[in-house]
Amino acid sequence: MKEPLEKRLPMAAKLPGKYGDFVRNYLLRMSHYVLKTTPEIAYDIVAVDRAIEWGYAWEAGPSSRWICWGTTFCAKGSPV
Repeated sequence: MKEPLEKRLPMAAKLPGKYGDFVRNYLLRMSHYVLKTTPEIAYDIVAVDRAIEWGYAWEAGPSSRWICWGTTFCAKGSPV
């Protein structure tokens, strides 16, 4: 059975080895890009979340994923 998103995202952040590195790098880079470009394309991050969720049929937008990961993971893993 499929785990809820709140459980899957932290599990993905803790994957070992090169596959875990790939997942973390991809998700953090995409999240950084969203934070950087949001002021240019929308009034707030909620609008970006909804656009990504509705437009790409994602379960959660970037800010929803940050909440699932926690601030410590986002701050330590940020590529900035």
